[in-house]
Amino acid sequence: MKWNHTQKHWPGRGVSLLFSLLLLSVVTGSARATAPVRPDLKQGYYFALIPVGEMVFVDSKNNYGPWASFGGQLRMGEELTRWMDLGISGGASVAKGDHLRLIHGHFGVEATIKPTRFLALGVLAGMGFADFSRLKSGMDAVTGRFGATYGFTVAYDFFPGQRHDPYRIGGLAITPVVGVHLGPADVTAVYSMFVGISITWWTGLPKNRLDLPVEEAY
Repeated sequence: MKWNHTQKHWPGRGVSLLFSLLLLSVVTGSARATAPVRPDLKQGYYFALIPVGEMVFVDSKNNYGPWASFGGQLRMGEELTRWMDLGISGGASVAKGDHLRLIHGHFGVEATIKPTRFLALGVLAGMGFADFSRLKSGMDAVTGRFGATYGFTVAYDFFPGQRHDPYRIGGLAITPVVGVHLGPADVTAVYSMFVGISITWWTGLPKNRLDLPVEEAY
């Protein structure tokens, strides 16, 4: 099994931007600790499990796909402001096709922009891998990859039983999500489009950090 190491594709600018957002998180957290904020559903920390189905395309010596792929992703992070979250994401999926089995996945830093209360647009920069196994003797080996991976997602949150409560903080969200993962490389590149349902838990913020009416604060 040969591997295609693609360090030169490491997303320097994207990672620099995301680390700048980490610094923003510290500054924003300090400011929010001293100033009460309006309660909202998507506040505090989030933890998400996402079963996904994918269509995978492989650009190698021979082109392969589309292959159906199934797997999952884990996400966790924190709300920075009412319009941005920052966190980490990882996942893996398995695909079969053309007498080959592919195990592929990623790990990276993600930033989420929230143009509305429930719509979320995400961008990810990190590292990804792809490992190919031959399921039929006599086939040419396909070189795997380990290198830069980028991701883009669109999601919309539904909070069962909570949407019309103006003072509800955090809780369970059921979130349809669609996205792409791009794994460019000189030898073997892997691209995927995926859909999933995110099961997300938002912790919310302590009441002493929220701007609440007296009857809601105690």
